[in-house]
Amino acid sequence: MERVLSALVWILLISEALTQGIHRPPLAAPVNVVVTPNSVTHTSVWLTWDVVPKAESYTVRVSPISLTATGTGSGIREKFTRIRGLQPNTEYEFTIRAVQGNNVGIAAYISQRTALPAPRNVVVNQTTLQANSMTVRWSPVVDVDYYKISVDPPIGISGTGTRRYSTEITLQGMSANTQYTVIIVPYNYVGEGARATVTQYTKMRPPTRLVVNRATVTSSTIGFHWQQVDGTLGYRIRVSPRVPDLDLNQLILETEFVLRGLSPDILYIIQVAAVNIAGDSRYTMVSQKTLSMCFAQANQYEEHTFSVICPAGCARHRNSVYGTRIYTLDSYICSAAIHDGRIDNELGGTVMVRRTLGINDFVGTLMHGIVSQDYGSYHDAFVFALQPPQNIRIKPGSVSSDSFIVQWDLVRGADAYRVRTSPSAVGDEGNIVQTKVLLHSLAPNVTYTVQVEAVNERETSEEGAVTQRTALPGTARVTVDNVAQNSFLLSWLPVPGASSYRVNATFYERLVFTIQTPAHEALVNSLASGTVYNVTVQSINQNSIGSPTTIQQFTGLDVPSNLRVLSLGSDNMVISWLPVNGAAYYSISYSKDVLDTCCMTNLTIYENRVLLSELLSNQLYVVQITASNQFSTSRRAMLRQVTALPKPPNLRVVNGSLTQNSVFLSWDELPDVRTYIISELNDTRRRSFNTSRHTIKLQSLYPRRTYRIQVVGYSIHHISGDPSIVEFTTLIEPPENLRVETGNNNNQVNVKWNPVVGATLYLVTCNPSEGVIGTGELMQRNVILSGLQFRVLYNVSVAAMVGTNVGMKSYVSFTLGVSVMGLVAVHNVTRTSMLLQWNHDDIAVTRLQYNMAGSSNRRNIASNRSMSEISIHGMQPYTRYNLVVTYEHLFTSLHNNQQNQEPISTAVVTRNLNDTSDEVILMWNQVPGATSYSVTSIPHYRITGLRNYTATTATLSGFRRGTNYMISVIARTEETSIQYLPATVSIEGIVPDYPEPSVITVEPTGDNYENSATGDTDFTPEVNPNGNSNNNNNNQGQTGNESVQQNNVTWIAILVVVGVLFTMFVVLVTVCICAGENRKPLFRNCGCCWCCRCASGVKSCSCRGCCCEDDQYDGSYY
Repeated sequence: MERVLSALVWILLISEALTQGIHRPPLAAPVNVVVTPNSVTHTSVWLTWDVVPKAESYTVRVSPISLTATGTGSGIREKFTRIRGLQPNTEYEFTIRAVQGNNVGIAAYISQRTALPAPRNVVVNQTTLQANSMTVRWSPVVDVDYYKISVDPPIGISGTGTRRYSTEITLQGMSANTQYTVIIVPYNYVGEGARATVTQYTKMRPPTRLVVNRATVTSSTIGFHWQQVDGTLGYRIRVSPRVPDLDLNQLILETEFVLRGLSPDILYIIQVAAVNIAGDSRYTMVSQKTLSMCFAQANQYEEHTFSVICPAGCARHRNSVYGTRIYTLDSYICSAAIHDGRIDNELGGTVMVRRTLGINDFVGTLMHGIVSQDYGSYHDAFVFALQPPQNIRIKPGSVSSDSFIVQWDLVRGADAYRVRTSPSAVGDEGNIVQTKVLLHSLAPNVTYTVQVEAVNERETSEEGAVTQRTALPGTARVTVDNVAQNSFLLSWLPVPGASSYRVNATFYERLVFTIQTPAHEALVNSLASGTVYNVTVQSINQNSIGSPTTIQQFTGLDVPSNLRVLSLGSDNMVISWLPVNGAAYYSISYSKDVLDTCCMTNLTIYENRVLLSELLSNQLYVVQITASNQFSTSRRAMLRQVTALPKPPNLRVVNGSLTQNSVFLSWDELPDVRTYIISELNDTRRRSFNTSRHTIKLQSLYPRRTYRIQVVGYSIHHISGDPSIVEFTTLIEPPENLRVETGNNNNQVNVKWNPVVGATLYLVTCNPSEGVIGTGELMQRNVILSGLQFRVLYNVSVAAMVGTNVGMKSYVSFTLGVSVMGLVAVHNVTRTSMLLQWNHDDIAVTRLQYNMAGSSNRRNIASNRSMSEISIHGMQPYTRYNLVVTYEHLFTSLHNNQQNQEPISTAVVTRNLNDTSDEVILMWNQVPGATSYSVTSIPHYRITGLRNYTATTATLSGFRRGTNYMISVIARTEETSIQYLPATVSIEGIVPDYPEPSVITVEPTGDNYENSATGDTDFTPEVNPNGNSNNNNNNQGQTGNESVQQNNVTWIAILVVVGVLFTMFVVLVTVCICAGENRKPLFRNCGCCWCCRCASGVKSCSCRGCCCEDDQYDGSYY
């Protein structure tokens, strides 16, 4: 059963597959799919294709998908379709498939870009729009190549039809007042884009034949007309300068117009334009100047009474004046006003004109330089009326609570003025000749109306009026409280009718404070201290300000500030402070230590400083200062100040301490001194230094100079005391380069020195002086001393003299004959120390030098004259040392040899302390029988002058500072040599198992001395191989071989470490190279591939050997 069911299922599936056409071939793709030429717009395209056999319909799809597109989808029965609703300037891909039932054919594709959109923002430039041209501009279109512009109607228009690459075009040759449609089309490679249009009327042609009607030109009118423009809606007029009553927006329908209300004697520019729907045409212009007011006539005015402003100089137009007092209506107003005395010809002015009925006979007269003419009967006339008083005003500052002054301008033709007030006031009775009046005895805070009119014998003018309210009454009982340095409080009684009060404070008419308050008191602040102010209080309401009430008030005094001590002594001090504004005097009180009123001293001074004297030194004082005047006293200002220390007493130069460049100063110590400050008063740089002791040594002074030294104590309160001053003059400088030279005479020497500038004599002394000849005062710069003895230490001094003043002495010490170094022995040798012994000399100091064998770093140890042994500690165990023991003389040594068998010594000439030369002069006595002398040195590096000499002097140079040298001189003959050599020794450290040596004695030999002349001496004592350190004759130097072996082991260890590090470096680099992503072999050699991991074509791989069994790998290598 199951098999039957399975068979049925398979049959159904196969039949369904046959039904769906699985085995049917798909329909062919449409061919000749094209876009119809010239069918592409900015939103649509036409697609056509050939018919596909057996196709029932077609499906068309568009990409990108457009929701607004029509003409797409399925069920299209024709072989074409028009697709609408696309986006402009967009690339689309269209897919067309043939459909037969459920069989959808193969797709055919075609791409097409839509045309450009229409240009946007197409406008006509209204500012350049004319009757025959217009400028059109638009926004640029993306991807456009060019534009084409057309116009409807196109007759006579230039600039269209050609390609346009800009976004603006000016069209010429248009007709006036005509509507045009401008079409702009963008183009690119797709073709023609969407069109944009704009419609615009051209403007009207401007009016022509614009002329002024001369008969209408007066001082206030101008009439003009122009030719009619056909088709216009009206005309617009512009006038410059502007006429106040002219409406510029009003269209004039007629071709004539009269401007009225113009100003006289002004040039006006008149412009007229024709108007249509496009706006105003170009304006046609004409200019005309109005007549002067001197030509104004009453018949030009329509008002019954009017005023005229006449310029100066109208008397020259006197011919057109008819009548006296009453003038014909056509008379010149300004000339008649001069004739009637209303204005002056030189000044001009304003006159009031009133029209009246004419008379039968106008009589001419001569008045005010104008001759009027007679005239018969005239129907209309005018007279000059009195003007009402102008500019009626209240005199500024005259308004009080009971009076004020009224002023007005002069009225020409008036004999007097009549003033009336409401309510009535004193001062307005009768006629007033002047142009002002004082109204008094008025009620406070009342509004008055003042009326003024001009009168003469014939008429009275109209009234002019002014209104004024009298002021409030003044405030009463103004009092002052709470006076401070910068403020005080004002109070007063209230004023009836006052809404607020104004308070002003002035200082010398300069307003420094103002406030308006509704209260009956005010705090006047932000003032200066100690200053008198004028303070006014006025009551105020909405109508007036009351009379001021004025008082004077002083502000309080400031506390004296910025107290400082200008000068401070041990018994006085000067104190100053900033001046207090308004202070008349100052009160000073001071006491010692505390504020004790019974012990205070009081002073009154009139300036801002005070000298306090008769004080105690190094004592605290409390000083109080107050400022005062006749009105107030300030609070106290306080200052605490400790007086200075007294000057250091008994400042002096210590006896015998004065030299040419130094001096000792001393003084008695002061109590409570922290330090002393020493300075030189003659020093322009004012250098100083401190010391806590009461003695000091000044060095680096100049010889023969006078110094003034000041010493000031600086107390524990950080206050400098009074100075003590000492004056001294440094001594004459000592002669330089004092030296001793020997001659052939064995008991005399030649002492020489460099001359001292300005010295007249030299004082030479010798100690001991017994038997010595040649000392005393000398004029020359050298002296020969004779009568000397051997092995006696002589001290010779030389001082320069200037007049009777003796300067500092230069010293040199020497002796004749010095013993040679005695026996040197080493005892008590341990691992880190040894004892060295020698024979000592009474007049020499012994110097020991030692260093490890092979090292150039020597250590120096000097002993005094009484020592003959020294222990050396801190030595390295099991180490060889070179030791050199020499006599070192701090003075010149002159040796004299009586026998050839004894050695000679060199005579080293000492140098002056200021000498910077590196030369040393050697001198020695001649040795009988010696043919030459050999000079050597240890060390001898860079020393020049080491050679054989036949004379008894030598000059050596090239010495290094801080290095000790041993100089030797050998007297030589053909048979023998006489030598002087320091004893030397070279030992090794003792191993712990060896018995410690007792004594090693070393004697100098001739062979060693020969080597020392070249600096190659190797001082190696002989040591017993059996460990007996007392046997000096059997030592073969085995210890040195052990040191060499130890050095060899060290070098081997260093090489091993370096080799291990290099191997690690190579392995690390190899691993880094092997870390590539491709895992290729590193290199290839003799068929072997070296790599980290197996690569393509390699059976196995290892970093420790060959990994390839053949040459099949053809890949790349690292």
